[in-house]
Amino acid sequence: MSTIVEARQRLQLLINEYESFIKPANRDDISEETIRGWINKMLEVFGWNVLDTNQVLQEKILGESERIKLKEIASHHSRPDYSLVSGRIIKAFLDAKDLDVNIFSDRSAAFQVRSYAWSAGVPCSFASNFEQLVIYDCRFKPDPTQPADYGAIQFHFLEYIENFEEIFDHLYRDNVRANKLERIYEKAAIEGKHTLDANFNVLLTEFRLKLANSLLQNNAAFTSNEQLLNYYVQETDKGIGKQKF
Repeated sequence: MSTIVEARQRLQLLINEYESFIKPANRDDISEETIRGWINKMLEVFGWNVLDTNQVLQEKILGESERIKLKEIASHHSRPDYSLVSGRIIKAFLDAKDLDVNIFSDRSAAFQVRSYAWSAGVPCSFASNFEQLVIYDCRFKPDPTQPADYGAIQFHFLEYIENFEEIFDHLYRDNVRANKLERIYEKAAIEGKHTLDANFNVLLTEFRLKLANSLLQNNAAFTSNEQLLNYYVQETDKGIGKQKF
């Protein structure tokens, strides 16, 4: 039986087990420690031994160089829940969250994971409470104001099998050790197909709307001249785009 087929079957069994566990449970009573148990099982499906410190480091404080970079962006976190490693080389991070955290929309959770990965120079990282799994593109400098779904791929646990190949590509240990994550994001950058492109356009649109509202609030002349308003929004946008940061 091929590795990917076996992993898919094991993940389906784990999903079934989790559904049986969660249905009668009082979600408020489920601790993060319990959730970590499910995440450990999921990592094992994808070939990780959470007890082997040559594969997974749990709550290991980041090194000095990473902490210096974290200070640059005012991130106060420096202890990822899981560091996925190959020997001493950090390959990705995974942060565990409580069930009461909606990872799909939580900006602070996204910023935390992005910060870890950006500081270590790894292309992507993960957050999960087992019910939700998010893969973040971490090649860009993180900002706490960025939407949680900016550069993110989001899956509910009932969608894991449907999207299994994409999750397998990102999370399977042999893929990670063989630098497949780097190749995935290098290819995406070349082809211009990554979610960052779409999210950037959304952010740009939001920026222009905020700019237009600001101009309207501060200059009554714009309220009766839509063409003039559009002109100033475009010119201001161009001027900001020319600035060097």
